[in-house]
Amino acid sequence: LKASVVVKSLSMKLLLAVCSALLLVSVVLTDPSDPLPNFVFLLNDDQDLTLGGMTPMSRTLAFMQDGVYFKNFFANTPLCCPSRATLISGKYPHNFVSSDGSGCMKMNVSTPEFYNFTFPVYLKELGYTVGAYGKLLNPSGTPACKSQVMPGIDDFLLMCNSDRYFNVALANTTTKYFTGFQPDDYLTAVVGNASIRFVERALQNKKPFFVYIGPHAPHYPATPAPWYKDVFPILRPPMTPNYNITAKDHHFLLRQQKPLNKYEEDLIAELFRDRWRTLLSVDDLFMEVVSLIANYSAVDNTYFVWSSDHGYQLGQFCLPREKHQPYENDIRVPFFIRGPSIKKQLSCNEVVSMVDVAPTLLELAGIKSPSVMEGVSFIELLQDKEDNAVWNKDKHLVEFWSQSDGIKINHYVDGPNNTFIGVRLLNQTHNVAYLEFYQNVVGEHLFNLTPCDYEWYNLTVDPYQLNNLYNTAAMDRHLLHELKEYLHNKIHCRGSQCHQL
Repeated sequence: LKASVVVKSLSMKLLLAVCSALLLVSVVLTDPSDPLPNFVFLLNDDQDLTLGGMTPMSRTLAFMQDGVYFKNFFANTPLCCPSRATLISGKYPHNFVSSDGSGCMKMNVSTPEFYNFTFPVYLKELGYTVGAYGKLLNPSGTPACKSQVMPGIDDFLLMCNSDRYFNVALANTTTKYFTGFQPDDYLTAVVGNASIRFVERALQNKKPFFVYIGPHAPHYPATPAPWYKDVFPILRPPMTPNYNITAKDHHFLLRQQKPLNKYEEDLIAELFRDRWRTLLSVDDLFMEVVSLIANYSAVDNTYFVWSSDHGYQLGQFCLPREKHQPYENDIRVPFFIRGPSIKKQLSCNEVVSMVDVAPTLLELAGIKSPSVMEGVSFIELLQDKEDNAVWNKDKHLVEFWSQSDGIKINHYVDGPNNTFIGVRLLNQTHNVAYLEFYQNVVGEHLFNLTPCDYEWYNLTVDPYQLNNLYNTAAMDRHLLHELKEYLHNKIHCRGSQCHQL
């Protein structure tokens, strides 16, 4: 990596006394004599799929295409902290939303009750050494930022402030400190170098490892590394059919949007270029990790995963920059996985979502998914085995609690009636989105109230969700009844009961 920098020693490790309840729910599936596989999990921050966000990471893309690419992978919520909490817990956001609007983006995720049941704890129990670097959750949801124990995680270097690539507050196992403003302090390089040190120690000690790498890129302000600041000088974002469109038949927030002016469009274009520039450094980081593992002849015993916490908008429906919506730009994200026993060079069409990742990682490690997890392992889509079950999931739950009256580049991008729930149905006969929008009332009970707005899209003929078909002759009313029943059961499900829906 460019700008290699030695940070403070991470030799001290925190010990976690795993409670006996965890021992009861963790069922080992593999032969204890088999060597445990390693894991490298790369989770980018706000990396889009629909606007070409994978393109700058060309070497990572080429490497990961040797495995399985999920074409229909979705985030369960288009917001950083709740989506990341879903990733590490295998639970839907409605099961850790706070009752009073407090917490990490309204999520109650900084408590032992949450962290003690995340997948690193189960991996640690099995014998893994676990490292986490960069952005795990947002600072208010990261115990290390409050000098608290990180259950299941042996070594870490985690962000404790946001929206910056220099002068970053970081916490490791011994202290908290700020980086500076020199090239050596560029956040992606710092995160990458810490990740590489952890992986090399594990390889040298012949310890099975799980490394979580969470660059801040390409999150706003998308500050590129000094050595990449001038690339892509004339690049502009794709003018998708829903770009700079005021959608008069959509929910309130979108109906109020004014067209983007040239100044606003130029700001969007520069941000688009900077987002791609930051991802060049992530490409460097990931391939350095791959190269290191290859040097130890361990690639064939390592699972590599690449995804993003959610997508992004750059001018779609006149929203200049943000997520916070239930549309394809916001919830459809990259997801690749390759490794031992994984199918080769496959594009998978099945519907999979963020809540399913933790159960899948645990099963790949040889642990049966704990009953507290609400997602379902999709290991049968990854491996060719005669006893694999048939994957029958064709619906995806999306949920979001409005954060504030957010304004970005002179446009409202969130508001009090932008809380929503929805379901995406995607199979061989249907490609539909059904959405309900609510006045912002804290807690899941609000979904028993009457929605402010409804939306229905047939994405087979309208992939950019331009035409709201709710309550029109083109809407399938029988299907509406089915999806509404599913949605309102799913939004209240807990634990293993979620598997039955």
